[in-house]
Amino acid sequence: MNKKILSISTKIGIKLLSSCTLTLMLANTVIAAYTPPPKPSRPKGPVASGGTRTGACSTASQASLTVLAPISHVGKTVSKQPTFAWFVPDAKSYPMEFTLYEYNSSGKRKEITSFDLLSKPGIMKRSIPKNQLNLSVGKRYRWQIALLCDPNNPSKDLSAEAEFEIAPIPNNLASQIQQTQNSIQKARIYAKEGFWYDALSETLKSSQNQQLKLTLLEKLSNLEAKAATNLPDNLSENYPENFDSKRFKLSLQNQTSQLQKIIQIEQK
Repeated sequence: MNKKILSISTKIGIKLLSSCTLTLMLANTVIAAYTPPPKPSRPKGPVASGGTRTGACSTASQASLTVLAPISHVGKTVSKQPTFAWFVPDAKSYPMEFTLYEYNSSGKRKEITSFDLLSKPGIMKRSIPKNQLNLSVGKRYRWQIALLCDPNNPSKDLSAEAEFEIAPIPNNLASQIQQTQNSIQKARIYAKEGFWYDALSETLKSSQNQQLKLTLLEKLSNLEAKAATNLPDNLSENYPENFDSKRFKLSLQNQTSQLQKIIQIEQK
């Protein structure tokens, strides 16, 4: 990356930081949208904080399997074939399982698709193929990624998950996106409107967007940390009956910590 491109990316990142602060903090953040994770398709170990299950595929200690998405609230996307991103710490390749669940109007969920893949170290991403599945506007979903460390010992598996919803694309946003082919500009536009998945997807399209990617991850880490700090000790009637505030706070704190570790790794 030459100095001119880096300078442009940095300036855009600074603008994005301020716009993300307003949009993401005003998003439907709250924990009232939280629901406990569905049962995984195969037995897993005990749940640790951050939606990640305990166990280890290797001795990697810098970071763990982490979804690069908000868990403090239901993330938004305008894409019916959204891109999902996560971080894998292990240099060795392991089988992985991606599972997608859909919620109905009563809050019940069902598995709608799953597929297998192999892990690669660092940030991985995957989109839902158009010919495989077309998600619906206005519906809420949960996605889960599992790292299958030992086929003979499922308790060592790692998994992480997050929720999102497909939102109708505002007319002004559609117009702006159609007028630019630049991924950095598109990411900035999506972030300004609070569409995390679309912003990150555009950012991951080019290695020249490294500074912007770090800015987004830093903002997400700060958002999760603030949500953990603001989590009330006494639950109100707005929270579901099965909501475990202590567990959820630990999840947010762990997500914050993992994102900071990933930022440090990506900076090297």
